[in-house]
Amino acid sequence: MAIPPPPYANITGTSAIVGKYNQQESIAAADGNARPGQLIVDLTNNDIYIGNVNGNLELINTGGGGAHADPSGPVGSIQLNAGGNLFTGSSNLTFTSNTLSITGNAVLNSNAIVTEVISDFTPQFKDVNNTFAGGTVTGSYVLHNSLCNWHVQVDFVGTTNYGNSQYQITLPFPAHSTITTTNGTLHQVGSGGGSGANTLYHIAGHVDSTVSTSVMKLFYSQTASDLAWKFNVPGGVPPGNTLAYWAIAGDAHFDISGTYQIA
Repeated sequence: MAIPPPPYANITGTSAIVGKYNQQESIAAADGNARPGQLIVDLTNNDIYIGNVNGNLELINTGGGGAHADPSGPVGSIQLNAGGNLFTGSSNLTFTSNTLSITGNAVLNSNAIVTEVISDFTPQFKDVNNTFAGGTVTGSYVLHNSLCNWHVQVDFVGTTNYGNSQYQITLPFPAHSTITTTNGTLHQVGSGGGSGANTLYHIAGHVDSTVSTSVMKLFYSQTASDLAWKFNVPGGVPPGNTLAYWAIAGDAHFDISGTYQIA
């Protein structure tokens, strides 16, 4: 039986034929004249098309650049070429040395795999007037997509200036909205005397998104209303001294943690 000429109007059903268009023919010329179900490979870049019922070509697989060196995948997928670099899928994703990096925000659909990042960070612990000096500040976080679990610890050993105003810390990422945590503890240890040796104080943190989304103000919260935590609160001030009992002990430490949605 002779093969009818294009556009094969009298042939229906799905074709199993794979047609390879050489350099003398183009995808543009084939578009509109394909058989339903016919697969067309563009040898200039290894893209794969399929003919629809109207004879038009639909791109179903991207080839990645030609020379048969690059892998292919469904249209819109994240793909790596032979050099390990992304060549399609998203302009804000890079993949280098088995590490996927995101610039800006990556939107995940409901079927996306939850990503987890565990890391240390260096928070700032200071008073509002930026006069606090010394001590050791450490931080860590676990990031589950847009949900951040964080922890900060401050060791006051070696502190040379306890500041003169309310204490605050910085978060690892800006917050999506106003947040509060009550998971802070000031550990006063040593022999400060008075109200203080080996005493625990409850410290709360508050981020007011109208003021800042990354700075958390700290409060002494064991009173009827929260008081700004600073050099002379809590614990009282010993006679003849400007520092609270918790500060003159010299080896106090503080830790706080929480969970929030990042911006």
